[in-house]
Amino acid sequence: MKADSRLNVMTFLAGLFRNFAPWLFSAPACSKTPRVFFNPPRENFRWRASFLYLDLSQALLRAGDGDTANRELVECIDLATLGEGFTAIDGPQAFWRVLRAQAQMVDAAGDSYRALRLAEAALFHAQRVRSRLGAARVQQLLATLCEKAGLGNKAERYRQAAINEMRNLGDRRATAELLLTDTPVRGAVVVPGRLQDAMALTKEIGWSEGHERAKRKSNPPPNVDVDKS
Repeated sequence: MKADSRLNVMTFLAGLFRNFAPWLFSAPACSKTPRVFFNPPRENFRWRASFLYLDLSQALLRAGDGDTANRELVECIDLATLGEGFTAIDGPQAFWRVLRAQAQMVDAAGDSYRALRLAEAALFHAQRVRSRLGAARVQQLLATLCEKAGLGNKAERYRQAAINEMRNLGDRRATAELLLTDTPVRGAVVVPGRLQDAMALTKEIGWSEGHERAKRKSNPPPNVDVDKS
């Protein structure tokens, strides 16, 4: 399916969710109203809506329409929380993904404070549904956002937590990527042991490109910033 056609289909489906939401959430839990292409129970609706809106927002981003992409995620959050917003303590399984995506969009738009709040909410929901992968990915984002906000110590705690989580999951490639991509920004302390771990791990799993990156970070040329690639 062509990109424009796929975007149109997703926009149409989002409209269906938008129109059915008031009916669904006001209907009794035991309602025997006709089923459409989704399963009427509320949790099923919220789960499907989360992924649909995520896909739609990403398609809009690729099409260069960041403002509409962000509005779609705002609408998704309203649907998923019945209007409570991102501070809600309940939500579908994939809610952390929605909040993480919006935090990234908001940060790209220049609102780092709101992005940090969204990312913190995303971490809460990833931990609420016991998604260890989700927690690691959100902590990685939080480390970056905290660095931008000048919260170096907090950033380091999030960074280390993300690395530990990936190690515990046994995902060696993801752990190596975190060790490499989460080198602190200029002015922050580079943890020597982390770069040594990255070199050892990338060699162990046979990731030659990552191994070369780890070596460059460990031995940067004089008067040149550490490679962020």
